[in-house]
Amino acid sequence: MGSNHKSLQAILGAPGVRGKRVTALSKDGLTDFVLSMISKKQELKEPFYVLDLGVVVSLMEKWSRALPLVRPFYAVKCNPDPTFLAALAALGSSFDCASRTEIETVLGLGVSSDRIIFANPCKAESHIKYAASVGVNLTTFDSRDEIEKIRKYHPKCALLIRVKPPEHGVH
Repeated sequence: MGSNHKSLQAILGAPGVRGKRVTALSKDGLTDFVLSMISKKQELKEPFYVLDLGVVVSLMEKWSRALPLVRPFYAVKCNPDPTFLAALAALGSSFDCASRTEIETVLGLGVSSDRIIFANPCKAESHIKYAASVGVNLTTFDSRDEIEKIRKYHPKCALLIRVKPPEHGVH
């Protein structure tokens, strides 16, 4: 049993994925599957997602081989679909959450709070308090106002400074 197969098994058993419709397809079968979904969904006028778990596994394994000491933090705002997030969680990804809702979503998948960074350039006070209450103890800041809010509402939080590089490079 290869690592790719083990990773797929871990994903299929993960909270957020377990019980979802998963279909094994050949390379040629993907087009037919998507076309059949389009014709079914056109009647309902609803969108649908096709998530290639094999690609997700492959990309995460490539990351691990190329950067074994670097922990990836997926930005939840890019695609907050719980099934996708659960797949990433099962593969060991950490998460960049920009709001209380995103933190709740990731925690709801069984991800531990030490795998979450609260990264929003302008955090609401109530969201900072929530992060503190659930043990999300790493956040970003890029202004004096943010650091003052963090100091007041989550004083033991570890900090990462956000730096905006010059737009046209350094000369």
